[in-house]
Amino acid sequence: CQGSPYHEARPAKLGIEKKAEYVEHSPEKQSARLAEVAWEAREQVPVLVIAKDRTQADGFVEYLRKTATTRGLGGCSHDVVRSLSRTLYESDPEQWKENLNRSTM
Repeated sequence: CQGSPYHEARPAKLGIEKKAEYVEHSPEKQSARLAEVAWEAREQVPVLVIAKDRTQADGFVEYLRKTATTRGLGGCSHDVVRSLSRTLYESDPEQWKENLNRSTM
């Protein structure tokens, strides 16, 4: 719309190869690439990672928390990487709501 304060969304080119999309040959390499791109994007905007299912989501959360620790965030990794997975929602709805609230701040 003319005069709209919004702009057309375009994929951000991130990561070592400055691409908008990456497909790796193994789940381990895909997780590593996800972490690389997420940490780079986090410098500019909040990051939401969408997984195909709860198992993959839980795996991404654990991997990102591990990489947060190696990036010097140590004990803050649970605060920096917040799960919004179905697993957490079913096991601890109050924590899920807290994570949702904090991730939108």
